[in-house]
Amino acid sequence: MTLESNSVYIVPDNIKRNLLIELSKEKDIKNIKFFSLIEIIDMLTFSYDEKSIVYLIEKYNLKYNNAIELLNNIRYIEDKKYNNKKLDNLLSIKKELESFLIDNSYLIELLKDKNIYLYGYDYIDKKELELLKKIDVKFISKERKNYNHDVYKFNDMFDEVVFTCNKIRSLLEQGIDISKIKIISLPTEYNYIIKLLFRLFDLDIYINNENIYSTKIVQDFLNIYENDDDISNLSQKYNLELESNLYIYNKIIELLNKYSFITNKSTKKEVLINELKKIKTNKNHYQNEIEIKDINNISDDEYAFLLGFNEGNYLNNIKDEDYLSDKEKNILGLDTSTEKFIKIKSSIIENIKSIKNLTISYKLNTSFQEYFVSNLVEDLGYEIKEISNQDYGYSNSFNKLLLSKDLDKLVKYSEKNNELEVLYSNYNDIGFMSYDNRYKGIDNSKLYKYINNKLVLSYSSIDNYYKCKYRYYLNNILKIDKHEDTFSIFIGNLFHYILSICFKDNFDFEKEYNEYLKRRELSKKELFFTYRLKEDLLFIIETIKKQYSHSTFKEALYENKYSINKDSTINVEFIGYIDKVLYKEYKGKTLLVIVDYKTGNQDLNLGNTYYGLNLQLPIYLYLSNNSELKNVEVVGFYLQKILNNEITINKSKSYQKQKEENLKLQGYSIYDEELLNEFDDTYCQSEIIKSLSKTNDGFRSYSKLLTRNQMKELYNLVDRKIDEARDRILQADFEIDPKKIGFDNVSCKYCNFKDVCFMKEDDIKILDEIKTIDFLGGDDNANMD
Repeated sequence: MTLESNSVYIVPDNIKRNLLIELSKEKDIKNIKFFSLIEIIDMLTFSYDEKSIVYLIEKYNLKYNNAIELLNNIRYIEDKKYNNKKLDNLLSIKKELESFLIDNSYLIELLKDKNIYLYGYDYIDKKELELLKKIDVKFISKERKNYNHDVYKFNDMFDEVVFTCNKIRSLLEQGIDISKIKIISLPTEYNYIIKLLFRLFDLDIYINNENIYSTKIVQDFLNIYENDDDISNLSQKYNLELESNLYIYNKIIELLNKYSFITNKSTKKEVLINELKKIKTNKNHYQNEIEIKDINNISDDEYAFLLGFNEGNYLNNIKDEDYLSDKEKNILGLDTSTEKFIKIKSSIIENIKSIKNLTISYKLNTSFQEYFVSNLVEDLGYEIKEISNQDYGYSNSFNKLLLSKDLDKLVKYSEKNNELEVLYSNYNDIGFMSYDNRYKGIDNSKLYKYINNKLVLSYSSIDNYYKCKYRYYLNNILKIDKHEDTFSIFIGNLFHYILSICFKDNFDFEKEYNEYLKRRELSKKELFFTYRLKEDLLFIIETIKKQYSHSTFKEALYENKYSINKDSTINVEFIGYIDKVLYKEYKGKTLLVIVDYKTGNQDLNLGNTYYGLNLQLPIYLYLSNNSELKNVEVVGFYLQKILNNEITINKSKSYQKQKEENLKLQGYSIYDEELLNEFDDTYCQSEIIKSLSKTNDGFRSYSKLLTRNQMKELYNLVDRKIDEARDRILQADFEIDPKKIGFDNVSCKYCNFKDVCFMKEDDIKILDEIKTIDFLGGDDNANMD
């Protein structure tokens, strides 16, 4: 198509891109403006912004898409009485929205004294055609041709895509440039199999029909938004030096800024979700990649493949199910559903017939359902052909995959395919029914690049590494673990939140508790449990207050973050959070007690710390010694179980007394009675610390006490274990090495990656059970059980 200077072209975006490329090749500069059809219709009617959509959502309790549909419907409503309830209601809403709707008629001046052409639109409503007459639009018709093509039938999607790959490889062998090979409007169900098989045939394809909504970073953002957390957590969790992460993060920020005017949280979430679904992922398009193009944009020198030519893929039945019925559309002069269907169908048929080099295919089955060929085949008059034999000369990788598939059928179902003998005679060394699960290693420089030369370590990541290096690699480097926002996690977070603020002045329990419940839509069953747990939480708060009455430690830090520099060949940071630090100034020192709330059972055994396991309590000791507080001495470090406090039948103790006992602090205390007395004046028969008591002969054997020297050695041990893990991680040491201590496999029982690692018995590292803490030096005052 030759472009005229001093003209306006109304074209779809995909055609506009092609025309701009052609213009850039011309020597003369032409005065040409491009608009899309909707931009022109906006000029001739009105446009609307985000505030219009939000107004309708909140005023009429609409979903986002329903609000958009309503706005598009009022575009053609005139200021007159229709004597139709729905149309008169739309007129009322249009008048109500007058202050929101944007008059763009002044832009028509841009079209003045110019030739206006429209090209490339397969479907235009007759009402739109009527509006276009006002600006004297000239229609450029695409040259219609009548090429005849065959339609190829395949049993399944796999065979259909293999056939496509073979045809493309054949075209390349004939000297056809890969830039001239196109796939037409690929249905999303083909994405996975296309990517898999094209790679095996050494073909690159540019697929960009996915949106960012389903990405993990967006799902994490929505979870953060739901829980009123700081969005900056995203920038800490994800490497924003990676272009894909930065792109999504910036889009999230743009949307938050764009919709900052929305005050209602549920409305904002509804809008954000729908906007995120509109944004495509950013993928670089490289020169040697096969491109996906629209059916109306294929030139005669291009070779196009139309896959999935099944009923419903390229032409859906258009039913009278819109907001406006066909009767109401007739009143407004819009196309009815039947008229629209006929126009679209005719356009698709004309486009298919006009493509010179076209291969059409469809499948009969997938794993989930049966399919039928498109009814368009009958209208086109094309012959259906079945391919009985595929070409095996283009990909050794694919042939090996096919051989494995055929051998599976032979072994499992005694089915012998025709090509099995030929494939086996050529590829008899594929290692069928064998699998080497060993980690093969990656280059350090690739690892550093992937993590953007920055490594963040924490207790959970260190624990993963010492349990199994491969588990750490999957969870903390590749981040393939699925986050689940369960009710139990919600309750744990609720308890942590309330306990972090409940000792502040003017704390209002009812208000804070009920406000937090609004963060999640709860079922009736969940609401019942929150009511029961509310009483438990009140009891916990009162019990902690009673414990505080025995202590002189009155100052506290809550939910404190600690960051320790561990730089090596790249930037390394060790971070941690402590739920509660109690402290007081005493004889020139700052005495500390560390308390971390736990919602489950925790192993307090320090013996496994020798192997880098069970480091949670020692890491609290380590973090507190790197506190901003000066001249610190740790008096104790403990866990406090706030949930899962099972009560057993005990006639000697009341139910309430047992509940109080279960809320005692569990952990290790300093072997210094003077300092213990400052924290707990009942330390001889402690009302605060579990398993701490003293007789005239000294502390009982089950009291968990550490000398200053042992605490120092424990601190040094943690420091060494962090450094050791850091160094091995930076060496990309991620072998599969789960640990078994005695008869207990401490690594695999709660691991989510069993289906990935295929762990074998000889992968397991057997460790001796350590029942003392002699490795810390000094007297062993702590019972290891």
